Amino acid sequence: MGAGFVEDTIMNLKQRSGATSTSDALKHVREKVLTQAGNRLNDKDTATIVFVVTDGKCNDGCNTLVSEAKKLREAGPGVQVFAFGVGEADCDELEDIRGKDAGEVFGLPDYNFFEKLAVAVKEQMAKNSDVCVKN
Repeated sequence: MGAGFVEDTIMNLKQRSGATSTSDALKHVREKVLTQAGNRLNDKDTATIVFVVTDGKCNDGCNTLVSEAKKLREAGPGVQVFAFGVGEADCDELEDIRGKDAGEVFGLPDYNFFEKLAVAVKEQMAKNSDVCVKN
């Protein structure tokens, strides 16, 4: 699975409307995605990076969002969670996901901004060509 696959997958995501439980999504990632065979969750030399993209407006499962986000961040030694709010996202909610002291959260004007984000990441990776990145 190369970088092109990941970029194409992200770019082909369709925005769904309706109530979404971010808390349930975080729990799903922790229990179902990170536990799949072959992952390197408990390899101390490998970072596990989770990108959470949300409108940052809790409407279901709000009472468990902070605890589920904390469980996800503590799921393994190299887990890092980044929170991206789209549109008029609630920064406090994004900080709940990322962790109050963990660093920046990111606001995106709309979902089309991901193409610019993907290009920026690719350019940054090219600048750091001594970093081991394999396709």
